Amino acid sequence: MNTLVNNIEEAKIKVLSIFDDVYPETMKEYDGAPSMLYYKGDIERLKGKKVAIVGSRLATTYGLQIAYKFAYELASNGVTIVSGMAKGIDSAAHLGALAAGGTTIAVLGTGIDICYPKENLGLMKKIEEHGIVFSEYESPNYSAEGTEEFQGCLHDEKYLAAFEYSALDMV
Repeated sequence: MNTLVNNIEEAKIKVLSIFDDVYPETMKEYDGAPSMLYYKGDIERLKGKKVAIVGSRLATTYGLQIAYKFAYELASNGVTIVSGMAKGIDSAAHLGALAAGGTTIAVLGTGIDICYPKENLGLMKKIEEHGIVFSEYESPNYSAEGTEEFQGCLHDEKYLAAFEYSALDMV
């Protein structure tokens, strides 16, 4: 246990319990809500309106442009963008929010200290500075599919913007 605590402290990873006041209320409603969340960034940026933007890793140029612009406009108006930091639409959404000077939250499907894809390391560092990087996994060796449900739990308004192959659907 001391090794885990030391690793977390050395990596400047913060831990959020389901019993903490700032743990997202919408996430507590989810049956599979993790009891612990690991994060880097400013937890105060979790407050306010949030919209999740997720989509294809193999998006078209047009799809990437629309995701970026949509995130930029929302972030310019004080809405926090939530996505998964994957290639494609997720990255475009994070970049749009950051370009607008807004806040963005990345939900990882890996351990909190693993950047996947590796080419997003610079993006991950920017998100840590101007938002929050979340994972339910502290282990550097853990990765999982299925963070989409986790992302959905972080947005407030029950709106999900999904971009796939140049399509925009509001649910």
